Amino acid sequence: MNQENENQSTSVIETVNKYFNFKVQIICAAAVLVIISVGVFLYMFLNTWTKIRTLDTYADAEACVGYQYASYENGIIRYGRDGAVFQNIKGKENWNAPYQMKNPKLVEAGESFAIADYGGNDIVVFNKKGRRGEIHTTLPVERMAVSSQGIVAAILKNEESPKVVIYDVNGNVLVEHSASFDGTGYPSGLSLSPDGTIMAVSYVLIKEGKLNAALKFFYFGETGKNAEPEIFTTEYEGILLPELFFMDDKIIVAAGDTGLYFYKIADDKKSAQETSYIGIAKEILGIFHDKTYIALTVKDRTNAQREVYFYKKDASLKVTMPITVEFVHSRYVSSQLILWNEKQCQIITPMKTEKFNGEFELPLQEVIPISGINKYLVIDSSGMKTVRLTN
Repeated sequence: MNQENENQSTSVIETVNKYFNFKVQIICAAAVLVIISVGVFLYMFLNTWTKIRTLDTYADAEACVGYQYASYENGIIRYGRDGAVFQNIKGKENWNAPYQMKNPKLVEAGESFAIADYGGNDIVVFNKKGRRGEIHTTLPVERMAVSSQGIVAAILKNEESPKVVIYDVNGNVLVEHSASFDGTGYPSGLSLSPDGTIMAVSYVLIKEGKLNAALKFFYFGETGKNAEPEIFTTEYEGILLPELFFMDDKIIVAAGDTGLYFYKIADDKKSAQETSYIGIAKEILGIFHDKTYIALTVKDRTNAQREVYFYKKDASLKVTMPITVEFVHSRYVSSQLILWNEKQCQIITPMKTEKFNGEFELPLQEVIPISGINKYLVIDSSGMKTVRLTN
C-alpha cells in the first residue's frame, strides 16, 4: 500500500515538473521572440541606411516631366497645369481630373485637398473619390487654406483693397471681408482649423514707418456659415508672421523670422490666448508640421552650419539633428523630413534618428515615403520607381 502511494506521489511530481518545464519553455521562447522583435525593430527603424535598392519601375522620364507630386491617402497626387491624377504607388490611376491652370499650388488638410491657380481665379477641391467642387474667384488668388471638410479660405489680391473670402465646396461665398493697409493691414497668411470652424489671419501693418504683424482669429460656428465673431486679436512690433497653421482644432502656430508663437483656442471657441514663444536666433530655412511635431530647418548665421529642430505642439523641444546635405528640395511626410539635391538625400525623423544618408545614381527629382518598411517612391531622370533603403 505504501509502495502504491509512493508511486502515485512520484507520478504527480513528474507531471507537475513536466508542466512546469513546459511553461518555462514557453516563457523562454516568448522572451526570445520579444528580444528578436525588439532587435529587428531597432535595426530597421533606428539604423542609418546609406544605399537604395530598386524594387519596381513604373513610368519613363517623359511621363513625369512638368508635374508636381504629393503624398495622399496611401497614394500619390500627380498634378500640373492640365490636371490632377490620384494614383496608387504602382502608378495605376484611381481618377483623373482635368483643369487648366498656369501656376497650380496644392494644399492638403485631412480628407480633402485643393489646387489653386495662384495669380489666377480658379480653385478645385478634391477628396480621395475625385473632384468635389470648383470655385471661381473675382480676384487673383494669392494664398489659400482648406479644411478637412473641403471649406476653402483664400486671400484675393488687390493692391488697394484685398479680400479674405471663405467658400463652401461648391463655390458659394460664406464670408467675405475687405482689408487695407490703412485699416486692418494687408493679409499675408491664413489657415483654417481642421473642422473648418476657426480661421486665423495674419496681417502686415505699417505704423510710424515700421512693418508690424497683426493676428486675428475668427469663429464661424460648426457649419461655417455664421457671422464671423472675432475671438482674438494681437499685434507685434517690428516683425512679420507670414506662416500660420493649426496643429489640431485648438492649437495655432504663427511663424516668422524670429521664432514661433503658440496659441490655444478655448473649449467654447469664444476666446484664445498666446501660450508660448520660441525664439530662434538662427536663420529659418523652412517650416514643416504634422499633427504631432513642428520641424524647423535652420542655418547658423556665422558658420552656415545647418540643423533641424523638432518641437512638440506644447512648444517643448523634442530633438536637434545636424543636416549634412546641401539640400535644394525638402518635404515632411509621415514624420520624416526628407532633404535632397540632384545626387544626395538625407532623411531625418523626430525619433532622434538619421534614417538615410546616401547618394543616388541619377539626378533626383522627388522622394516620397509610401506604405511598407523603408519603401519610397522616387522620381529621377529615368522615370518613376519604388525603392527600399538598404546598406
